[in-house]
Parts: sequence; C-alpha cells; structure tokens
Amino acid sequence: MTQQFRDSSLRHVSSPLHTDSFFVNSVLTMIVGEEKARLVSPSPTFAVSNGQDLFNSEITNDVLERGAEIFEGTISAGDAIYIPPRWWHNVINCGFTIAVQNLHVDTHRFSLFEQQMRGRVMYFKLKLQNS
Repeated sequence: MTQQFRDSSLRHVSSPLHTDSFFVNSVLTMIVGEEKARLVSPSPTFAVSNGQDLFNSEITNDVLERGAEIFEGTISAGDAIYIPPRWWHNVINCGFTIAVQNLHVDTHRFSLFEQQMRGRVMYFKLKLQNS
C-alpha cells in the first residue's frame, strides 16, 4: 500500500534530505517554535539521495513507491529528536525557530569517525603542500 503525503504549504527555511557525516549521533532540541521532520532509515538508501525534498509530494511518493518507509514528526518547543548515524533526514521550520543541535560520536563508532577525520585532514594537508 502506498502512502500519500500532501504538499506542505510551508514556505520556510529547511534542510534538504541528508545524512550527517562521520557516523555522528545527532540530538536536535527545540527552544522556540516548531519544526517538521521526515526521516528514512539507512536500509533503503537506494530510494533516496542527498538534496531531495521529502516535503514535495512527487518526491515523497516516488520514495514510498521504491519501498522506503518515511517517518514524520513535529518537534515543538521543549522537545528533542534523536537522529541515529546514517539516518536520512529532512527538516522544515514552521516559522521562527530557535534550536540547538548536538553532534556526538559513540564509542562503538569512534574508530570509523577517526578514520574519516584523518582522511579529511590528510586530503587538505596534501592540497596545501601541493599549492
């Protein structure tokens, strides 16, 4: 069964669909205002890609038809949402908002985080040496 999502009439600031780099955990805490979030687990990565807008009904319906499940929630003042590593997420502000985001690496993923960070640092180090 295909779920249908209606287009959001909200024309506010949003973050396009993405995953956070370096295997970090993310906690978003809403101080003022409200945001809507749509998340997709890492399993159906074939159904989504960076930069998509899951608040666009055509894109959302296509993602659903490919077999991915979309989780949706509203984060209001005083709420917090936990986004595990590698989970795809798309957030839209519903007007004026103030939020705090905390990114952290757990001990089980630290070696992956360190490996990615070292690769990033070495890339820029080599680039500086060659310029």
